[in-house]
Amino acid sequence: MMLPAQPPQFVPAQLQAIVEQMRPQQAAPQLDAARLQAVIEQIRMQREAQQNPLAEAFVGIVRVVAVGAAIGLGVAAIGSLFGNDDEARERARLQRARNRRLNGPRGRVNVVKTGICTCCGKRFRYTEVHHYAGRAVPRGREMCGRCHFYCGHNGNWKNYAINPKGCWLDSFK
Repeated sequence: MMLPAQPPQFVPAQLQAIVEQMRPQQAAPQLDAARLQAVIEQIRMQREAQQNPLAEAFVGIVRVVAVGAAIGLGVAAIGSLFGNDDEARERARLQRARNRRLNGPRGRVNVVKTGICTCCGKRFRYTEVHHYAGRAVPRGREMCGRCHFYCGHNGNWKNYAINPKGCWLDSFK
C-alpha cells in the first residue's frame, strides 16, 4: 500500500467542525473566592467535629488511674487511723525472716556423706543432703531418695522441708 505524497488538506470550516466535536460539551464551573472559602470552612468544621479516639482513650485511662490512686490513699489513711500496725509489722518481719532463711542464697551443708540414710538407717549407693532448716542455714542431714521425698518433704517437693523425728516409710512395713 502506498502512502500519498502529501497529507490531506483541510478546509478551515472542516477544521472548525472537528475542534467543536473534540471540545467538552459542558464547561467546568468556575469557583469564585467566596464559594471556595465556604468549602474550606465546611471541611475545617468537619475535621473539628471528628474526635481523636486515642486521645479519648488516654483521657479515660488517666481518669481511672487517678480514681484508683484516690481510693488507695483513702483506704491507707483510714487503715492508719484505725488499724494496729505493731502486730502487722511484727508478722511481716517474721515472714520476711522465714523467707530469707528458707529461700535465701544456697549454702553448703557440712555433711560428710557416708552412704547411710540417717532417716531409715539403710545403706545406699546414692544419698542426698536434705536442707531441713532452709537453704541459707548450713544444717542438714544425709537421706536416701525415698526418705528425702516422703519423710523430708511430706511427699511433695513444693512443701517446706522438715526434720523428721522418725522414718515415715517404716510405719508401712
